Amino acid sequence: MIANALLRYPDLQVNNISALDIAKELSQEVKEALQDDPEFSCILSALWKPEEPHQIPTSYLWHFEVQNKLLYFDQERLCILKDPL
Repeated sequence: MIANALLRYPDLQVNNISALDIAKELSQEVKEALQDDPEFSCILSALWKPEEPHQIPTSYLWHFEVQNKLLYFDQERLCILKDPL
């Protein structure tokens, strides 16, 4: 998996990297933690259930997508948690 940057929401701090190779175990931990994270769970919910009401502006949601149950910002930035896994 290749990425140019890692993203931390909401402060949009970006740390540049050239390649990202996530081990399966770590990938699974990130997937599970995203669903419980107060900042990212609302974005995931809005993406998975767009017909339900949410407080995230649609123009902001357009920047996010889910690939293999991982959340990405602008297609190439993997969203990660601030807290340790």
